[in-house]
Amino acid sequence: MYSVEFDNNQPKKYIKKAIPALKEQFRKEIEKIIENPQLNGEVLFGNLAGLYSRHFVLHSVEYRIIYEIKGDKVRILVAKNRENIYKEAARILKKE
Repeated sequence: MYSVEFDNNQPKKYIKKAIPALKEQFRKEIEKIIENPQLNGEVLFGNLAGLYSRHFVLHSVEYRIIYEIKGDKVRILVAKNRENIYKEAARILKKE
């Protein structure tokens, strides 16, 4: 099983401020990711090549978790609703 690390404060802050049902859903989705990150995520292309995205819907709102796999660790870059998440992930990658 893989371990999880958060790349920056954005995912932690977003999840911490979320309503309890959303926190629980993020926890479940992260557990699914670490079971098998290649199988349980969608491969991204273009300027986000090498990253994966896990999608889920709660109360008719789409959410995403953008992550990358580094050895035996899953590094979560962004976790939030779908709006502008890919732009934010690209911005984070440019900083590196």
